[in-house]
Amino acid sequence: MAALMLFIWINYTFLYSMDFDYDVGDIIDALAGRYSIEDFLGSPRALMNISLLFVGFSTGISFVWMSSKLMNLVLGVLYTLFFKSGNSQILSNLKSVIQTGGLAR
Repeated sequence: MAALMLFIWINYTFLYSMDFDYDVGDIIDALAGRYSIEDFLGSPRALMNISLLFVGFSTGISFVWMSSKLMNLVLGVLYTLFFKSGNSQILSNLKSVIQTGGLAR
């Protein structure tokens, strides 16, 4: 389940909303065994992700990644952890790095 969700996340069309695009909480939950196929097929977020994947594949529109896919996954995990922990200072700094493409240089 987590591998499918990661594939979708890497390939879908992003909305340019950091709180949505960089939230990989569902993937983390799937890795931990807290996310079922029913969650995947029935949740509004999952349906949105599948729709965005379809748009991305059919139009070629995607997200301008900062660097490697691994780096983007690391950023997604860090963003999710700081977002869920409520650490606004570090989250703000991370948002700034993502927005300016600071890690791509």
